[in-house]
Amino acid sequence: MGSASAWAQCAGGAPVPGASAAQIVALAGQGQTRAPGVEPWSPAALAQQLGAGADMRTLALSSAALLLADRTQIRMSASAQVRLCESQPQRTLLELAAGRLWARTKKTPATLQLQTPAALAVVRGTDWDVEVDAAGRTTLTVLSGLVELSNAQGSVQLGPAEQGFVEPGRAPVKRVLVNPRERVQWVAAYPTDTTRWAEFQRPDIAPALADLRAALQAGQWNAAQAQLQQMAARGDASAVVPLVLADLDLRNGQMDAAQARLAAAWPRTQDPRIAARRAELLMALDRPAEARAWLDTTRTAAPAAPELLLADADWHRLEGRGDAALALYRQAADAAPAGTAQQAAALRGLGRALQERGDLHAARTTLARAV
Repeated sequence: MGSASAWAQCAGGAPVPGASAAQIVALAGQGQTRAPGVEPWSPAALAQQLGAGADMRTLALSSAALLLADRTQIRMSASAQVRLCESQPQRTLLELAAGRLWARTKKTPATLQLQTPAALAVVRGTDWDVEVDAAGRTTLTVLSGLVELSNAQGSVQLGPAEQGFVEPGRAPVKRVLVNPRERVQWVAAYPTDTTRWAEFQRPDIAPALADLRAALQAGQWNAAQAQLQQMAARGDASAVVPLVLADLDLRNGQMDAAQARLAAAWPRTQDPRIAARRAELLMALDRPAEARAWLDTTRTAAPAAPELLLADADWHRLEGRGDAALALYRQAADAAPAGTAQQAAALRGLGRALQERGDLHAARTTLARAV
């Protein structure tokens, strides 16, 4: 992160002394902050107030969420670094030196500017996702609203379903996406609870899994990862090992590594949860053809598994095949044990699909059953 901090200069920003630029409203794993002009980093804390000009970064296997003074919400992925050059109700200036963040700007008209090593983004009331790689290349995806992405070499205007890409020293280019709100799913695909798997819910949980659960619940991601790797090295055949390792890959921003891990685990475990989770990640990676082939193969092995029925329903909904999606969501809800999280997920999917078809009464009734 050294080169990233050297780059960030808050060009054009004038921090207001003593002003609170943001508050840390969520923190999973480890984050660090530092005040303007202070070289050592300090551990970040939940509810911490960050002053104008402060830096915030997330470490490996970690994430954070910030609420800015203008009510903009920001979620940072693992290994991201942002500088709060200026954040006031009337004007916000940020710099993203590395990593990925998602933001929702509520103020209209928005007065938010985001500087990266490659370009300046001027945001006008929007929901957007931006990533800066190790070489400073910037990818910005607009989900709603408008963004102008520019540098000395040129500029592009980005609207909903459009993405801008820019390398340092080159003009930005624009490309059109198919359904980006569904495709850009790194926030949604991010595991909210790494202990959600059934193995952690059993009253007779094995001691090793109890220790692992405690580490995960405490946010001790590195310790949990080391324990899981030891379990895998010992030949532990439990499906929960690759499932949680994939969750930790996602926490570290490595979605492709997560899906590859699950693909490797499927022949050994034949666990429908592994197959369904990989299908979800392939869809999030915008690889629908690969997800389709994977579902066709794995559903042959477990045709009635509610997890795979649900993943198949999601695939059909994303591809605009509403009738097939509705049928599969209903099959998944019927196949899942009553009152379980699996059944609730199937009912939520069915409710969303009904909403998209315009059947609002049936959608409301179905979503009420999912609660």
